[in-house]
Amino acid sequence: MIKIVNIKDTFVYPIFKNGKSSIEQYAKTHRSRWLLNEQCNQTEFVTVFLRDPQQRFISGVHSFIEFEKRKNKNLDYDTMLYAIEHYNVTNEHFLSQYRWIENLRKYFFRSLILRSVDDLYNFIPNRDTPRIPKITEEQRTKISKIQFKELTYDKILFNNCVGRTIPIDQLLIEINNEVS
Repeated sequence: MIKIVNIKDTFVYPIFKNGKSSIEQYAKTHRSRWLLNEQCNQTEFVTVFLRDPQQRFISGVHSFIEFEKRKNKNLDYDTMLYAIEHYNVTNEHFLSQYRWIENLRKYFFRSLILRSVDDLYNFIPNRDTPRIPKITEEQRTKISKIQFKELTYDKILFNNCVGRTIPIDQLLIEINNEVS
């Protein structure tokens, strides 16, 4: 399901590891209006907050593994890193921001306003974070060594598109052309 939310007269597409928990908590507290799937095209613009791809990937992988460890206490961190690097495991926590936008495109055909996740701090005051163990330097180093080709899309998206307002189809074509 694709969901966007109206916060302060701005429709926002929440993406995992890009302030999604904070956006959802703010929306709940303020009883914000959500649009689902086909309803998403009722607005002219959707704002997407983008995060530095490498930092988001590290945070997303760590969160995913920590949540999985809650289900299986014997889960091995290094085994999970291997599975992620070899695409045996994928999850919304580290799915590329580009893929999130591709998913939005299933129901939204108009323009995106692309902003840095840093702007989210000024947009909404709360900063809820998942309750997971803090990442260690060793874990951060191991995750940063993963060769994850999807980051290529996000690096172009983040470095070339933050601050732009662009039709979603044009954005996807530009990123694809740049990667090709």
